[in-house]
Amino acid sequence: MALDVLEITDGIQIAKDAVEGGVDWIERNSLIKSEGWMRYGKLKAALPGHIILADMKNVDTGAMDRNGS
Repeated sequence: MALDVLEITDGIQIAKDAVEGGVDWIERNSLIKSEGWMRYGKLKAALPGHIILADMKNVDTGAMDRNGS
């Protein structure tokens, strides 16, 4: 599942819900651009034992701002 949100708290809740629904892998791309690498630990700690991928293409989020536009 790809987390296309800009706030870490939203991302963690969505990811937890997805894991409860059976998701094994989580991709966090927009979160890297908006929250940075330092927040990765929060997501990883909230989902122990799950794979979290980082998609670093700028083409997907290059024009996004904190308001999602």
